[in-house]
Amino acid sequence: MPNLADVAREAGCSKMTVSRVLRNGRHVKQETKDRLLETIKRLGYRPNPMVVALMQQMRHSAVKREVGVLAYLVSGPSRDHWKSYPTYRRFFEGASRSAERHGYRLEIFWVNQPGVSQKRLSQILYTQGICGVVVGPMATAHGHLNLEWKNFCSVAIGYSLLKPFLARVSNDQFRSTLVALRRLHLLGYRRIGMAVTPRYDMRVHYNWSSAYLSFLYRHRTGAFAPLLMDGEWSRQRALAWVKRSKPDAILSIHPEFAGWLEEEGYKLPQDLGFVDLDWSEKSGKCAGIDQRSEAVGSAAIDLVVSQINRNDYGLPKDAPNLLLPGVWVDGETVRLSQS
Repeated sequence: MPNLADVAREAGCSKMTVSRVLRNGRHVKQETKDRLLETIKRLGYRPNPMVVALMQQMRHSAVKREVGVLAYLVSGPSRDHWKSYPTYRRFFEGASRSAERHGYRLEIFWVNQPGVSQKRLSQILYTQGICGVVVGPMATAHGHLNLEWKNFCSVAIGYSLLKPFLARVSNDQFRSTLVALRRLHLLGYRRIGMAVTPRYDMRVHYNWSSAYLSFLYRHRTGAFAPLLMDGEWSRQRALAWVKRSKPDAILSIHPEFAGWLEEEGYKLPQDLGFVDLDWSEKSGKCAGIDQRSEAVGSAAIDLVVSQINRNDYGLPKDAPNLLLPGVWVDGETVRLSQS
């Protein structure tokens, strides 16, 4: 197995230069970098994981050090549009803390910035010596990004980036929904309805509705309420659906729905139960599923840093898909025992 000295000797440069290129450091001529990367690939060199771990520990323990930068890409009609979504904020908070733990600083880049093409954005990232990119949730459910991916290690959060197919980290919405359904079923709820707007279900690769329909099929009760997943989301349509379908419990990602029900005269959980499948501080007193969005953001950074340490640049042939389980959160909108 070739070592660092072998690579340096074969490429005609110093071991320090090889090390700097492996860390994607600055101040290395592109010609030298290309020659070294070709030599590394030809010799089949792989960094010693023990040495990598030691160097990481030294970087973390140093009082003063040059902090590397990782890019966090956001999209939408404005630079701060993503901040209006609690889940997206939690993604970034978890990612930022994880980046700091690894010795990096996380910097936000807005992919829809006027006058900045995706080609130009790639140049900006590359010029600034940024080698790791985390793609936050896209503004559309089927987003596309055409960056110079060969220059970066990259990970996407969630399913909204359709092309290219990157390594990704997400909550396991299918399993999380089953957790909520099983809890409701154990508590005696039988006519369980789901109210999720189509564009949000699309953003999670239809995992919410798929889990609901799978649970309905396996239990074959025939008592589940119809799905409310078509058309525009509005108070009038939601309340009309409740009156028409008469559910005894509702799964949704719209916590305002619980408030509409109470304003209409329904008592929660006496008249019906309510579960927020995307539980956050906006959910208030609702029971729900915490998708552990901070952990998702943290895991995305862990994954991109591991790619950097392996010198694993470019689009992956077999992109891993890391799914984190959600956890049930008790709340006042679901009864605590079977009636």
